[in-house]
Amino acid sequence: MTRKTLLFLAAFAVAGIGMIIAIVERPSPPANVAYAPTQPFDTRTNADTPPPAEPDTPLSRPAPDPMTAFPTDTDRSFGEAVIFTVGYVCDDTGDCRYRPAPQHEYARYTRQQLETIAGFDGAAAIILANRLGATDLESAKRWAVQGFLLTGDPYAFHMASLYSGVAVGAQFNADGELDRLAAEEAYIWLKIGHELGVADAGKVNEQARILKDYRAFEPARLDAEADARLEKLIEDRVRLTGRTF
Repeated sequence: MTRKTLLFLAAFAVAGIGMIIAIVERPSPPANVAYAPTQPFDTRTNADTPPPAEPDTPLSRPAPDPMTAFPTDTDRSFGEAVIFTVGYVCDDTGDCRYRPAPQHEYARYTRQQLETIAGFDGAAAIILANRLGATDLESAKRWAVQGFLLTGDPYAFHMASLYSGVAVGAQFNADGELDRLAAEEAYIWLKIGHELGVADAGKVNEQARILKDYRAFEPARLDAEADARLEKLIEDRVRLTGRTF
């Protein structure tokens, strides 16, 4: 190898070493700048994230509805002339029970005030019947019938049935025998209710089946009794209101 060739190789080696040193010693680019994405990159942790600002005005919440404060299975309304919901009702003696509560201005009236107007005001008659149901069944039945005659409210009819001691289904006496009179009375009430559109036909048929099962069903006699009572109800309704059901 000639002397010129050796000098050339030496010069080339020195130049290469210089380039390597220059590359190694070149300052690194600032972090998050040279390799930052186009959109800003949030490096904060969840702990660094400030909570959302509270609104200047607190969000309004609906006031609790007293009519929805009862359990779902008893939270229901029924009645037409007078709306009832299930709740604690206190009578004039201070005895409070969980039972249908009338949602009506007359609910604040005393018994004497209700009796004054119940003869011609169906709502008052219904509320009075509900008030007396726990203490005076005979009076409660009478006022429930009066309320039904004046208003035609189905709930008043069922109140009258309840206060009359009507027990739907098969009832048995102390000897284990079918209480035929109770079963027949239930059939008559259900038959009348069906004719007036306030009782289901299926319940009438079920009561008839019970009587048939015990060979105690006399449809001609029972239907005639139901028709006679229905006719009397219609007459009383016309006398009080000038119209039929």
